[in-house]
Amino acid sequence: MTIQQRITDNLDVMLSSLPPDIAGRLTEINRSDDLLEMILDVGRVPTARYLDGERTLLEREVTRDDIEYVVARIGEFDADNRAGIERTLH
Repeated sequence: MTIQQRITDNLDVMLSSLPPDIAGRLTEINRSDDLLEMILDVGRVPTARYLDGERTLLEREVTRDDIEYVVARIGEFDADNRAGIERTLH
């Protein structure tokens, strides 16, 4: 017998921290239940990892402006260079 556990999260809070075109694409794809993580690396296309594989979100590369947009909307970075969105599970 397989037991499947649904993870509830604050996806709307995360989406509001992303550049609008990236957040909009994730909303269009509409697979939040299967979303594992997002990868935003400068110079590479933004990617979402789902239970069944990866999906490119946009054809353009992530820029430093995109990263600055996200950094301005999340919590402070600590000594090990990690940050998160306050009052969310991450």
